[in-house]
Amino acid sequence: MCGKSKDADGIEAVAVLARDVVLPDNNSVLKMSAVATLGDIGNQDDIEFLESQLNSSDENMRKIAQMSLDKIANH
Repeated sequence: MCGKSKDADGIEAVAVLARDVVLPDNNSVLKMSAVATLGDIGNQDDIEFLESQLNSSDENMRKIAQMSLDKIANH
């Protein structure tokens, strides 16, 4: 909801949560969802984090991270 309304504080809170979800012990589907969410609501501040996911051992994570980076670049 905050992503659609462009509420800056809400978006930043969700972005922080999304970055925190991508921890080694979390489920891979949850991690990929968080990285995809950053593509939808993230900004230039998330690029370094998303680039770090391009080194993931999971091919799907790398693809989602690249898609998210592309979305941010096209905002």
